[in-house]
Amino acid sequence: MKKEELQSVYNTLSQFRREYYSSDTKTQSRIEDSVRSYANTLSGDLYVKLNQESANGLFRSSFFKGDLDRSLHILEEEMSK
Repeated sequence: MKKEELQSVYNTLSQFRREYYSSDTKTQSRIEDSVRSYANTLSGDLYVKLNQESANGLFRSSFFKGDLDRSLHILEEEMSK
């Protein structure tokens, strides 16, 4: 995947993260849904990479914060290559 594409995904997830941490619980739930929908538009290879080699379950509610932070970290690493 090109760095420009990775940067776009990084920017989008970063924006979701900022909104998530500054929102109330009801809004956070909506943001989680939006992030899961967005993740489903990613290429299969990127989705699997962000989800630690698993093909489904990225950004589930119980793991949302950790998945989001880890995904941003992985994207940062990929962009620095």
